Amino acid sequence: MKSSLKQWFRFCSTSSIRFGSWVFRKLVHSFAVVLTFGSLFLQSAQMGALPVLYAALTKDVKGGEFIGPDGFQQLRGYPTKVDADEYSNDKEVAQHLWEVSQEMTKVLYLHDNI
Repeated sequence: MKSSLKQWFRFCSTSSIRFGSWVFRKLVHSFAVVLTFGSLFLQSAQMGALPVLYAALTKDVKGGEFIGPDGFQQLRGYPTKVDADEYSNDKEVAQHLWEVSQEMTKVLYLHDNI
């Protein structure tokens, strides 16, 4: 009984080390891929903040309009008006987001219906 318990602990410790090193290798590989190809699809934090700042500060944007990057697939670029996607006007998605937001912030509003 004693030797089988030792074998079990030895197996668990070596398996977790192997699994941990596998996870580490995968993370390093993923990070290398992002560093290599990320500049094609991602943009800096400053550029990412521009659409939000533009929408908040310019007088050209009206309620219900969407602002996003002007580049390919709206992944990067300067702020511009963009079309809404299918989820933007989905009442069920909006209601779910509202409920989750209230739950996470612990702030409840008197008027729950959107």
